[in-house]
Amino acid sequence: MPTLLQHSKIKCTHCGEECTSESIFLETGEKFCCSGCKVVFELLRDNNLCNYYAYDSNAGVSLLFKTGSKRFEYLDNPEISQKLIDYSDKETSTATFYIPDIHCTSCLWLLEKLYKLNEGIVHSQVNFLRKEVTITYNNKDVRYSTIVELLAKIGYEPEIKLSNLGGTIKSKRNHDLYLKLGLAGFAFGNSMMLSFPEYLSFGLSLDANLRWFFGILNIVLAIPVLVYSARDYFINSWYSIRERTMSIDVPVALGLTALFVRSAIDILTGIGSGFMDSFTGLVFFLLIGKLLQKKTIDSLTFDRDYKSYFPLSATIVRDGNEISLGISSITIGDTMIVRNAEIIPTDGILMSETAWIDYSFVNGESIPLEVQSGMQVFAGGRIQGAAVQIECTRECSQSYLTRLWNNEVFTKDKPSTLLEANNIFGKYFTIATLIIAVSAAIYWLVINPVTALNAFTSVLIIACPCALTLAAPFALGWALTMLGRSKFYLKNVSVVLDLAAIDTIVFDKTGTLTKAHNNSITYTGTILSFDEQRLIQTCLRNSNHPFSRIIASEMPQQDGLKVQEFKEYAGLGVEAKIENHSIMAGSHDFISRNCSSIPQIQISTTGVFLAIDGDYKGCYSVENSYREGLVELFSRLKSKYILYLLSGDNSRELSTLLPFFDDSHNMRFSQSPEDKLKFIKSLRAIGKNIAMIGDGLNDAGALQQSTVGIAVTERSGSFSPACDGVLSAESIVLLPEILKFAKSTKNVIVYAFILSLLYNAVGLGFAVTGMLTPIVAAIFMPVSSLSVIGFTTGMVIWNARKLKKISL
Repeated sequence: MPTLLQHSKIKCTHCGEECTSESIFLETGEKFCCSGCKVVFELLRDNNLCNYYAYDSNAGVSLLFKTGSKRFEYLDNPEISQKLIDYSDKETSTATFYIPDIHCTSCLWLLEKLYKLNEGIVHSQVNFLRKEVTITYNNKDVRYSTIVELLAKIGYEPEIKLSNLGGTIKSKRNHDLYLKLGLAGFAFGNSMMLSFPEYLSFGLSLDANLRWFFGILNIVLAIPVLVYSARDYFINSWYSIRERTMSIDVPVALGLTALFVRSAIDILTGIGSGFMDSFTGLVFFLLIGKLLQKKTIDSLTFDRDYKSYFPLSATIVRDGNEISLGISSITIGDTMIVRNAEIIPTDGILMSETAWIDYSFVNGESIPLEVQSGMQVFAGGRIQGAAVQIECTRECSQSYLTRLWNNEVFTKDKPSTLLEANNIFGKYFTIATLIIAVSAAIYWLVINPVTALNAFTSVLIIACPCALTLAAPFALGWALTMLGRSKFYLKNVSVVLDLAAIDTIVFDKTGTLTKAHNNSITYTGTILSFDEQRLIQTCLRNSNHPFSRIIASEMPQQDGLKVQEFKEYAGLGVEAKIENHSIMAGSHDFISRNCSSIPQIQISTTGVFLAIDGDYKGCYSVENSYREGLVELFSRLKSKYILYLLSGDNSRELSTLLPFFDDSHNMRFSQSPEDKLKFIKSLRAIGKNIAMIGDGLNDAGALQQSTVGIAVTERSGSFSPACDGVLSAESIVLLPEILKFAKSTKNVIVYAFILSLLYNAVGLGFAVTGMLTPIVAAIFMPVSSLSVIGFTTGMVIWNARKLKKISL
């Protein structure tokens, strides 16, 4: 049984806070500042989760003064919870929580073990940099408030603000880093003042007691820097050693330890004045570098999440007219029209009678769900069947959609060689640094023991693998930003390196090389009555194929009819039941399979064939309108890449397209989605690095199989999650510049590696001689990191500027 102990200064076993005069303790010896911390400890102990404390003995967050669970009951109000939940179906729900108190590996470890604390939790995943945890739970057994209550109970209460329900931006908190930096700066400045006599070489003439007193003050100033400002380096090193890896923090922690211990011994024994000014200065400069790195990363993340071009648009009904808007322009209350195969850009309420929605983009499950009118639908779902109307209830989150896009379900198993080399090099560089430092120390111990510590600490400090490991993330991060400004949005940073390796480009035709408007349309067949035109137009409006959209827009605009059934067959056509009539539209082969009355006409005709109730009606022929700038585009690509064309249409356009590809053997027509996939596989089998460029509708398999799959979008929301990048149709003429820019970015990373290696070679050369003092090494370490950041940032922006056509 827990009892009470009268004690003035006791640290809480869970959170490390100082207990008050009355502290709770267990018979096994654990002490707690409040009953909340005791409950959490018992909860972890009973679920065999006490390894949480192995990563940090006082990793918990204090629960003192936190109230009970009833304050979270308001979150179960449907009007509130539906704005907070990312996704929900009949069985499971997914929600993302912002938790400011995430601060170490123990936090991550515990938050990803939540399923052990509540059986209703299916899965939890932490985004450490964003301080977010995404939790999937069984909504039959667990309520939203239950999740929040559990998080609060274990000391990780999420930050929920009603002002954020609409999707406003959270500010990132760096308070802890600023406090550490401020403390280190204060100690560094005062330590330099106390060491001023040493700098002017009259320290030995000072009274011995005064010198000793100044030394003790330096130790007092340095201790908080050691235990607080520099604690992350020691904690991360300990985690690294426990996991039998070698992080870049290990040599830094060793250098700090050696410098502090040697200085303390010198001062306390009276041998010398120590190097506490160097120690505090080292931590100060390290934290400055860390802060600047974080600021740059936050800036890049913010730009990608909220400012960069995102290739998803939606059709909005305003004042009775259908208009296409980017997702950032959609407001709460707007009515969205989402067609077959299009992505729902934001949460909303279904206004149509019924809808079938595929949420595989969200949860990896490909079984479509039936949703009835008035029910909530979620961002990331893909409509299957007839077009639906949805009322927007939540502002779009670009970062959320990008996170869905990077779901492991759609990840290609092809890690970048350069990124792998970057990670491996950082690991072995650290080991090599330790070997050099120890070797230098042993050498100087024999010759000049005073120089041994200088050589040891200087090697550990000045050797900077972080400069090497920062080169790729910063260069690629800036490359994403530059390409985003040119309306080319990439899935993640590794795609830039994949683009740099491309040697073969495969183009789709319809919707890629051709426009979705300004096309010449001709109808051949029986005269359509007013009612038949309405039936056909309603059917085609629900399709997402470029030809369907073109024909529907050219027909006299009329009110749509009720669609009872709708199905689209990739590469073939569409079939619908409207007002009890069967409507079919598609290729000649598709209609002829289901309509015996179709005449034997020239198969070379390109267009959309029509049938109503099994009777052939006619054909809309579409004269393709090609995009401007294709002649220059292909003339520039042909000299550097092997070019292919894969088209689902017939060979009618062969003579028009032949000058672009030179060889008719590189042009394949009447290709089904399966044919395209097989062709890409055959190229990959002979070692080709392929960029597949299509509209994302009929070539999802080919996009997935290619090295880099690029979906070209004009105004549609139907890009495929299988693609690696989405390119605005107007930017397709920039493809040569984009590929050249990707190669130049890869070169920037290589040059940054070389620059950093030269720095380390020169720095280590001086360090092993003992010529560098720790303070000089401390200054050069962050300078090397910042120089790499500056070099990569400047070169990437310069390369983008040199290309001129890429927008800055």
